[in-house]
Amino acid sequence: METVWMVYIVQNDFFKEIKMASVMKRTKARSCTRLCMDLREQIRSGEISPADFLPSVRQIGEKYGVTPKTAYKALKILESEGLISGAPRRGYRVRPGAGDPNRGCPVAFVDWREGEGRQWGEDSREYLFSLQECLLKRGWPLLAIGAKDEDPDGLMRRLKAARVCGIIVSEARDLADIAVREGMPTVAIDWWEEDLNFDAVLQDDFQGGALAARYLIDRGHRRIAWFGHTTATHHSRARLGGATMELMRAGIAIPPDLCVRCSGLDVEEAAAAVLSRPDRPGGVLALWMNVAIGVFRVARRLGLQPGRDFEMVGWARGEEYRHSYVPAFAGGPVPPAVVWSPAKMMELAVERLAARLRSPELPVVKINVPVSLAIRNEGGGSQR
Repeated sequence: METVWMVYIVQNDFFKEIKMASVMKRTKARSCTRLCMDLREQIRSGEISPADFLPSVRQIGEKYGVTPKTAYKALKILESEGLISGAPRRGYRVRPGAGDPNRGCPVAFVDWREGEGRQWGEDSREYLFSLQECLLKRGWPLLAIGAKDEDPDGLMRRLKAARVCGIIVSEARDLADIAVREGMPTVAIDWWEEDLNFDAVLQDDFQGGALAARYLIDRGHRRIAWFGHTTATHHSRARLGGATMELMRAGIAIPPDLCVRCSGLDVEEAAAAVLSRPDRPGGVLALWMNVAIGVFRVARRLGLQPGRDFEMVGWARGEEYRHSYVPAFAGGPVPPAVVWSPAKMMELAVERLAARLRSPELPVVKINVPVSLAIRNEGGGSQR
């Protein structure tokens, strides 16, 4: 009886020890959780600025009344969430894009074409207003910066000081490279290069070129000219590539003397040389708005009319099509145009930025904005 009693006591003490150890583990776990929550809130709200170093493990332990081991565990959790990163022999620093737009950290729109202190151009304003509307729906703040003539490193310091959580950028390559290197979520709009290491959202140039060529093919044209850039940018390469592939499917090629490399500045001289020929082309691909308008001006001087003497396809943004492209043809027949929506581009850019804020290690992607062919009927309406 006595032996049984002693065994019972030992077992009871053993279970007590297990229970106390379990309580201590739960207490440490709760301390770590609370510490993570507190530091996470300071980072997300921008109270701890981007790129700032956190206090040392010992200092955090003293401030929050936890062991250095618990403080270290909390920092490793925040590192796994992409909020901080370790720097050898220097500790942990806040990643530049660790702020939360839901807690007041702004999304920056950086446009390389625009400078500070002056009215932005029509193109930039359309992008900016579309982005503003997208962010307003989410309740996210916006910071717009004209980056023309700005030093990329200095601009990056300004963005960090403003607690920016992510950047949507228009062709500011140097800044974008710096931002990505420092961990700032970055999405480029309306431009792309083969070696980019950040996300990009741009027009579906290849599909647009194919749509334009298909329209002329379906209208029976076999002698087709190209006016515009050819290999200068991704836009030109993709548009020409899409048109060329569609023409090849129909057994057609653009003759070398009708592939006219030009811009909106020198298109009229080039167009005059081609349209004044007795064997002028029946179809024209002018897949930039200023190029298409330049071809039209030359045709009018020569007594030619698009739609009657030759057919042409142009290119324009959504609002640009209505406000600039259609009026440019002075009430006459309006050539079809490949059109796309900057609002859709910004919607996709914000969605991608939101995904990257949630998951910083996502692979880099290129996203194409859908395009369509706008055709004005005789009553003035548009068909797509």
